[in-house]
Amino acid sequence: MTSEIVLATGSYDGIIRFWKAAEQKCIAQIDFDTTVCGLAISPNRQFIAGCGLNSLRVFRVDNQLQQTFLRPDQDQCCFSQVLFSKAGDYIFGASEDGSLKAFETRQLSQAFSYKNKAVINSVASFDSYVIFGDQNGRLTQLDIRSPKQPVNIIQAFDLDIGVRYVSYQNKRLVCCDSRGILQLYDTTSMSQLQSIQGHSDQIHKAKLSPDATQLVSTGADRTVKLWSLKSDKLVKTAQMGVENCCLDVDWNSTGQFLLVGVDKCPKLFTAGNGTFDIVKQYGGHGKFVTAVALAD
Repeated sequence: MTSEIVLATGSYDGIIRFWKAAEQKCIAQIDFDTTVCGLAISPNRQFIAGCGLNSLRVFRVDNQLQQTFLRPDQDQCCFSQVLFSKAGDYIFGASEDGSLKAFETRQLSQAFSYKNKAVINSVASFDSYVIFGDQNGRLTQLDIRSPKQPVNIIQAFDLDIGVRYVSYQNKRLVCCDSRGILQLYDTTSMSQLQSIQGHSDQIHKAKLSPDATQLVSTGADRTVKLWSLKSDKLVKTAQMGVENCCLDVDWNSTGQFLLVGVDKCPKLFTAGNGTFDIVKQYGGHGKFVTAVALAD
């Protein structure tokens, strides 16, 4: 495992940049050929996965030019999110063709493909399970060991609304929709703990901190909000406005720092005290930042 902080950003014009975090210096740049829809760092911090239209690739952190193309079982496939399992043994790709792709990281070969009846927008994993949210407003839970039949299906939102994003940490799951609603679940029973109006417009991302004590959400209302989880209730602690958009955010391993893709400039904030205080910023993208990833 590398001891370096791994920080990567992707943009609408298909550029992925790797940064030396402390020095705010771009150390590598890759033309991804398509808009970068998602980035994910492996638990051992040796690999970064990126996804987009007809593209799911894995890069080495220490040699970004060394990359592997993961080939899905059909040609046309737009991946909206990529995710490593907690153990790092699988890479999951949520696809707009309604399929969830799972690849084994050892051989980088497809392990299974689950065909859903609606577009899959987001995916989260825990233990031996994977949960995805789809455009019909459903949360579907699969057992990775036998993924042919769902373990659980929950109608989280209305059929015409859709689950925009799902996030899991420490037996808690958060999902959001295009109306700005946040929902909190206990994954031991998959029971809903709370449903609140978090934003006045569509929520792009809602990510739990690693210890599940905080949540950060970004919305089309041009705000980024910080929430605390007290007694299994989301309580807003801070709010920050952006000029145009914020499409992605990521926590560091302790939940003290947040990497936020603000417009064309990713910024690093402290978040441990319940406020947004800027620490670093990483300029240089020519178009809006669409994906960020941080691991330390």
